[in-house]
Amino acid sequence: MPGLHRRTLANGLKLLVAPVAGTSRVAVAVHYRVGFRVEPPGMEGFAHLFEHLMFVGSQSLPDGAFFNHVSDTAGAASGRTHQDYTEFYQVVPRSALEQALFSEADRMRAPSFTQEALTEQLAGVAAEIREMIVERPYGGMPWPHMAGLLYTSFANAHDGYGDPDQLKQATLEDCAEFFARYYTPGNAVVTVAGDVDPDEVAAYVERHFGDIPARVAAPQPDLSEPGFFMDQTASFTEPGIPATAITMGQWLPDPAADLRGYLAHVVLARMMARQITPDGTSAVSTSCGFFGPLDARAPDALLLTVLVPPATPSVQMVGAVRTQWGMWAKGDLTGEVSAAVNELVSEHHRDHDDIETRCRALGRLETLFDRAELLDELPERLGEVTTAQVAKAASRLHGSACAVMTIEPGRRRTRPKPGHTEQAGRGAAAPARAARAAGTAGTAGTAGTAGTAGIAGSGESAGSTGAAESAGTAGAVESAEAAETFRIPEPVAGQASVPPRTEQPRPVLGEHVETVFGNGLRAIAVRAGSAPVVELRLRLPAGPAGWRRPDHMELLAHVLGRRARVSLHGRGAGGELTVRTDGQWLDFSGYARTDGLDAWLAVLSEVLTPSPMIEPLSLGRSLLRGRNPGRIADDALRAHLLGPATQEPAGLADLHRTVVVPGGASLVAVGNADPAQLLSKLEGALERWQGQTQPAPASTAAEGAVLLVPREDLSNILVTFSAPEPPDGPDDVARYLATGVLGRYRRNRSIRDAPGTTGLGASGYEAFLGRDLFTGFPRAYIQLMRPKEQVPDVFTEVLDRLPELTAAPPDPVELDLTREYCVLEMLWGLDSPSKIADLVRVGFSFGQGAGLLTRLYDRLGQITADEVVTAAVSTYGRMPLPSVVVGDIEADWLSDEIEREVTEMEGV
Repeated sequence: MPGLHRRTLANGLKLLVAPVAGTSRVAVAVHYRVGFRVEPPGMEGFAHLFEHLMFVGSQSLPDGAFFNHVSDTAGAASGRTHQDYTEFYQVVPRSALEQALFSEADRMRAPSFTQEALTEQLAGVAAEIREMIVERPYGGMPWPHMAGLLYTSFANAHDGYGDPDQLKQATLEDCAEFFARYYTPGNAVVTVAGDVDPDEVAAYVERHFGDIPARVAAPQPDLSEPGFFMDQTASFTEPGIPATAITMGQWLPDPAADLRGYLAHVVLARMMARQITPDGTSAVSTSCGFFGPLDARAPDALLLTVLVPPATPSVQMVGAVRTQWGMWAKGDLTGEVSAAVNELVSEHHRDHDDIETRCRALGRLETLFDRAELLDELPERLGEVTTAQVAKAASRLHGSACAVMTIEPGRRRTRPKPGHTEQAGRGAAAPARAARAAGTAGTAGTAGTAGTAGIAGSGESAGSTGAAESAGTAGAVESAEAAETFRIPEPVAGQASVPPRTEQPRPVLGEHVETVFGNGLRAIAVRAGSAPVVELRLRLPAGPAGWRRPDHMELLAHVLGRRARVSLHGRGAGGELTVRTDGQWLDFSGYARTDGLDAWLAVLSEVLTPSPMIEPLSLGRSLLRGRNPGRIADDALRAHLLGPATQEPAGLADLHRTVVVPGGASLVAVGNADPAQLLSKLEGALERWQGQTQPAPASTAAEGAVLLVPREDLSNILVTFSAPEPPDGPDDVARYLATGVLGRYRRNRSIRDAPGTTGLGASGYEAFLGRDLFTGFPRAYIQLMRPKEQVPDVFTEVLDRLPELTAAPPDPVELDLTREYCVLEMLWGLDSPSKIADLVRVGFSFGQGAGLLTRLYDRLGQITADEVVTAAVSTYGRMPLPSVVVGDIEADWLSDEIEREVTEMEGV
């Protein structure tokens, strides 16, 4: 494949390098051919547990030091366990590439397994299982509980999360043996994607992986299944859920043997997901594969999930699906197939223009099918799917037995016992060593979600570890004879030092053009990426009418988003257009294929044009229930600062005419296209859009006030302090670096002792500092989440300690480390056209142009310690705006406890 470079080391390790021009960061992934399908009875959930352990430490990076290079460079690292593989991946600046490879090699060579770490990770796994399976509504649907209905062999059918109580029997010997059997160089694929030299990467990999001894890996399990000829059903109950959920599963063809047939089923699944309701939502959620298409070896399943009114029999849903299969088996599918393929191809191009997604997908396809090239062949392969092939797939499903799982409202929660399958007696097997002594052969389990998945999507599996969470499973397949073959490797003598970072290239935004359209809309187009996709971001300030009434804005975003989905769906051109609000802005976001851009812009123009809206404004209140505590606090502060409106909008259409105007708005377009020509097309499509933003009124707030927003559903209390940034103070770059010193960098003062004082995180809970635009002014804020009993102390911490904390100058080491972190933090915005669009949108929000990135990069190196102090004091040294308290707290208690603290601090 052009652009894909392969090498195999002497110890059997495979290396894939995928150069991606223009990126400032690199993605590194290591895929091991070990998933939870290899687990024998008695070790359910062990692969997932082991994935957690791989982050704890290794010979040269003990006690969590694995993450040092990641956190110091604003990178990301995580891992996931799927049916047939476990992956570990990082995204770091190019300067940290060798450090990333070194850290992966060190844990492949000699991870450390201690009883303390094992006990800690067992607790973490138990908490994750509880959160994902027990506490989450509809938890375990469709994965892992659906696997027991679809399959009969233990390997395919067992619960890959496992039983936390049974997992506690795992020993350090089990860990060492599992590592020896599966985490071998010859059982792994290392993939690197980014703007890199393949020969340089190969030299790094040879240097750090080349001396790891070769070992024979355990054989892959036998996943063959006899199949079933009658529908398999299981029904469970759960209190508190509003509707009955029904999932239907049917086997997919083997993609290794029949890729055309498999892709026909992928298209068919998308056709089913395109059956939308009048409100613009999908009537059925579909997924090819528990974790997404081409994410497992056969067997895997096509899953359909639907929510229906309580007491609706599952047979009714199954009958409706089979009726649809039958109609498509005999009907004219030309339009439906074309629309589904357009969507799938658009998503594929867009998703894999991101270096992390591309890196992980290449490694996954090489691991599963020895065909990383398939990633770039898929758009063409999908385009070759014929209506006859889709009709054949529909006919196959129409006549096939299925598995049906139902969760309906009930007085108590019922599920299969954790770690066991739905089929009686399976999974309650002997402990691991007893199973191995008996020569038990394991196979696999299944996992995933019912969300609509695109082709080659790495649907998030049993879980993730590292910077994120972790889940999934794996185990051991062997015979008594094989048990004598696999030996625990001897530890390698001595520790190796972490290699230094290399020079980081200066980030450069691609070719770009800025302009202001005739209607006042500020616009920019940037050339970036290689896919035939254009990313578009339109941001409008909500304005006084929206800031005062977040419920009205939420309803407006909901109605416009619904209109956009229905219209874009009807055109069948692919792409996406969403409408959301965070209370401050109204954001139109999406993407379009280059050849479908005219259709996308036509939809956007329709949505921007005022039209009759019959929804009563009162409906907006119900849409606010899902807000996070930070959003709740900001909505309350905005309403308080602006005061009541002198005139309420007559209806939603009136609000639309007031808020959805080009004056004050900004438009960002990023794609592999000529920027000037792209802007010309955009202006032509939006030239009839007119209107001016209403100016924000002056603040009516008094200093020292405390706003209370009761929320009984929050276990901790959020306290937010805010201040307007002085217009004549230090520049944005100095404020950015001061924010890093005080609260963004992982070693910042808010979570440690600062010189001469105690940090804001002294009580063990972190403080988050940030800057944004708030109504009509730049704002600095501090947010702290604490237990109820600590809330009064928060006011003491901030009002008493913050002046001294901000006035203390950073020492040279602190300043250099924070400066470097801030420089590297910005690089995430160049990983893909989508992230570039998001980054430029943020800059536009602050009134900055496309040059913000390089200006920040160059100026950060010039900021002195004195400038940091000046910026810190002027920005965070005093928080005069009303503070906001959100949580399960009584007004009387709050006022009594805090009044004393605030009174004592009046002179500060």
